[in-house]
Amino acid sequence: MSPSGSFCYWHPWRFLVSARGGRRSPCAVTQILIRPHSLSSAAANQPFVFTPGASPVAATGADPLVNETRREIAEIVREVAMAVRSDRTAEEFLALLVDRILRAMAAEGVIVWQRDTSPASTYRCARRLGRITDQSIPAESIATHARMLIEVAEESQPVVVPATPGATDGDVPANPMEVPVAVVPIACEPSPSGAEYLLEVFLEPDCGVATQRGYLRFVAQMADLAGEFLRADQLRCLRRGQSLARAVDTAIAQLHDLHERKQIEPAIADAAAELFGFDRVALCTAGPPVTICAVNHVNTIDTKSPAAQQIRDAAAIELDDDQCIWFEEPPSHLEHAELRCRAVIGSASRRLVCLQLADAGPVSRECRSELIRYMHHAEIALRNVSRLDSIPGGRWIAAISPCVETSAGRTWRRILGVAVLVLLLGVIAFFPVPLVVYSPATVRPAVVQRLTAPRDAIVDEIHVHHGQEVARGQILMSMIDRDLEEQITALVGQRAVLLQQRTRSTDPRVDRSGQSHLERGLIAEQIRSIDDQLAVLEHARESLVIRAGRGGIVDAWQVDERLQSRPLRRGDPLMQVVAKDSTWVAEARVPQKRISHVQNGDANEELSVRISLDSNPNQSFGASLLKIGPAVVNKQDTMTTTAVLLRLSSDASASIASDQGAGHQSGAPARVMFHCGTTPAAYLLFQDLIRSLRGTLSLYFSSGDPVVLARETNDVH
Repeated sequence: MSPSGSFCYWHPWRFLVSARGGRRSPCAVTQILIRPHSLSSAAANQPFVFTPGASPVAATGADPLVNETRREIAEIVREVAMAVRSDRTAEEFLALLVDRILRAMAAEGVIVWQRDTSPASTYRCARRLGRITDQSIPAESIATHARMLIEVAEESQPVVVPATPGATDGDVPANPMEVPVAVVPIACEPSPSGAEYLLEVFLEPDCGVATQRGYLRFVAQMADLAGEFLRADQLRCLRRGQSLARAVDTAIAQLHDLHERKQIEPAIADAAAELFGFDRVALCTAGPPVTICAVNHVNTIDTKSPAAQQIRDAAAIELDDDQCIWFEEPPSHLEHAELRCRAVIGSASRRLVCLQLADAGPVSRECRSELIRYMHHAEIALRNVSRLDSIPGGRWIAAISPCVETSAGRTWRRILGVAVLVLLLGVIAFFPVPLVVYSPATVRPAVVQRLTAPRDAIVDEIHVHHGQEVARGQILMSMIDRDLEEQITALVGQRAVLLQQRTRSTDPRVDRSGQSHLERGLIAEQIRSIDDQLAVLEHARESLVIRAGRGGIVDAWQVDERLQSRPLRRGDPLMQVVAKDSTWVAEARVPQKRISHVQNGDANEELSVRISLDSNPNQSFGASLLKIGPAVVNKQDTMTTTAVLLRLSSDASASIASDQGAGHQSGAPARVMFHCGTTPAAYLLFQDLIRSLRGTLSLYFSSGDPVVLARETNDVH
């Protein structure tokens, strides 16, 4: 122990470590802890020189107490070594081990610790014996003691830890008891997180260094024997598990070979009792109410007996998450006479209740996983029988199925399977399915006035907005042409000058002796020409005032942003006026390789058309075919399509013209579905391949004599 009272012990790679993180010199240690690697090893059946004194007695000494002690120690070592090679359980071996260590060392207490899986890196007591055990550790020092165990397990080195009474810091490893303790890892299997088992022995309070050296060597020898047994026990457990798994596989296969419920239910109970060593196994329904279906090796069940009530009570209890509950000591209401409930396993509709005699040893929990797997497959076998009973003639088919397991039977079964498969594929291939063609489309009104710029001009004022209802002749937009205004102004000025000249020529106060009659006629003719030009220009000015040619709804989305004060060229689009009662049409673009389906469907009067707007795909409308147009090449994807014009129904037109539909906006995108009748499923899946083959074969087998066709071609040339 260091002067500060912290826990310290010898490490193979460092001389001394303080639990508080500091390093101290050897002179600060009052007790030196010996590494067992510096001790000579002893054989399993030979005792080492053991004496409680600081000075060992020679091996040839005649002290009868020493000889008696050596004999007893040798006998204990032999007994433990023989137990290592025995076929006892781990609990029985650990009980023997702690008893012999306590007797041999006259120790205060012995504990075997086992790593706990939850929470990780902690240890639980697997076996304890003596006056001082884990139950003697003060509650406030449990964390300190647990930290000491973890530290020793990680170092994997046997140590003697001095007593540090009152240590309570959970981050500092220490021995909080009043006696020193020897802690030795049991080498069971290699693990990165430390030893699986630890052996802790509480030593005498006043033993010296030499005595501690002997104690530590003896405990290390016992730990080596314990590790050898645990490794062998793990191997035996694996072999038992493998053997049990093979037996369970055989039993499951036998269950699946049965095809009647009255055979499967007793077989489930009988096989479970034989496989897992239970004295009584009952198969029940999950309930409520719980019904006993079968009991192992029992032909008649007395449902009113106390034993039957015990089984029903056990089947009604709540199970764990894995649908299984395992009792080491069952509740009192699940015990009756000589039988105790040991396990209950559940499935979707069944419960398996496992009972055992009171004086019999409990069945190992290692069987739990295999018992759960067995019950799962038993439920599958029962479910398969239920499905087989629901098929007409299912039991007869199951009965004759073993008869066709011969070589000839297997051949005929393969032929029958292939024939059934071909027949099934043929039925699927020729099964009629809807022939549907999809294509994109745009929706527009059928009656609409499209307004364009009559000449090059600038938009001066816009008098309407999108969606406004207008009457015939109502002003929609005003435009101005600066060049036109300049021409009119110039002509008006010329006309004024000519009018002044004509006035002077007719004024009596003016001398007209030098003016001829011809000049006055020329002035009058010029005035008429200017008037004609002004009339034409005024008509052009009037055309710059855009008016509605019919009553309707204005289609001019964001017309102010697009046209206000913008110079336009002749023919530039301005806006549209949609007739209020106009029907709506859709222009679909059907791929060329699908247009024949539409044409054939229309010719056979099987064509039906549905259309839905992209803005509201949940609503669809009916439509009728108006005409099929020419082929059109799409500039975006260079795919050749055929234009198809569709007329929408009156209800669809009213809905689309509303604000919730297209909102009086032409060109709304849509999607059209052409239902062209029915076709075989094989043709629908491979129609492109069939079309390509037809086109290729028609080139080879087209009508006409090639010689005659060549001669006619030469005549033309």
